[in-house]
Amino acid sequence: MGRPAALAIVNPTASRGTAARLWPRLEPLLTGLFPDLTVRTTQGPGDAERWAGEWADEHPEHPVIAVGGDGTVHEVVNGLLRGRRSARLAVIPAGTGNDFARNTGIPADPRAAVERLSRPRALAVDAACLRFHTRDGRARSRIFVNSTSVGVSARANHIAGALRPILPGRICYLLGGVLALLLEGTGNFAVTCPGRTLHHGRARNITLANGATFGGGMRISPASTVSDGALDQVVIGDIGRLTALLALSRLYAGTHVGMEGVNVTVVRETVQIRRLDGAMLIEADGEEFEATNELSVDILPGAVRLL
Repeated sequence: MGRPAALAIVNPTASRGTAARLWPRLEPLLTGLFPDLTVRTTQGPGDAERWAGEWADEHPEHPVIAVGGDGTVHEVVNGLLRGRRSARLAVIPAGTGNDFARNTGIPADPRAAVERLSRPRALAVDAACLRFHTRDGRARSRIFVNSTSVGVSARANHIAGALRPILPGRICYLLGGVLALLLEGTGNFAVTCPGRTLHHGRARNITLANGATFGGGMRISPASTVSDGALDQVVIGDIGRLTALLALSRLYAGTHVGMEGVNVTVVRETVQIRRLDGAMLIEADGEEFEATNELSVDILPGAVRLL
């Protein structure tokens, strides 16, 4: 049997340099587990996705270790699942939100996350494929593992991204949510899956959740699990701004789902979302995309083999 091999993709800018500071202490620990460890350090967007895809082409049985935050995981998963049905992944959380780690039981402490890899255990994690057209007409698809949102959450993510260089992560997400509620109105949406209508009318936000949290621990869909072959659609409907601010204040506890005007529906089929009054800003795993007024989401049960 050969020496265990893996590719570690390190995002040195994750959480304002946290991954870069931790890596000298983590690398010897990972090398002890994977003597044939290859290390690549990202220099910009797209690197992690490209390298993960190349590694999966050449070493399909050996994992990629994402060292960073949800953005790094998002790129790595998109590279690993490019044209494939499954992928082998490990994650060392070193980002701002770390929701994928939180949703899958990976320890928040990076050293503990490495130690976890010494006890072989694979979890089949669902993913989902988001398909849409950009505003200039190009067809795009992206895979997500936490959630995708349109409406206030997408605007909040955009604002939080602008605040991230100057404020701590959790404050960025919370302040981004408050500002988004003040700046973003309701949209007119039609959401369908084969044979039924899930929502039709105005809403402040629509999220399709694979995991329970987004935005650095906000429990947008507290009943969600990453390995049940389903997504949970959470619609925050046509409620007033004060009520919406109350819902925002309850997100960390997940108690917003009991409020009037908030509805949760479990879906297992392809979901189509149309915005009837214009183009959409989309958030997926914290990444931002601009689209025309339509998108679709397909569930990929058990697509990620998480170590």
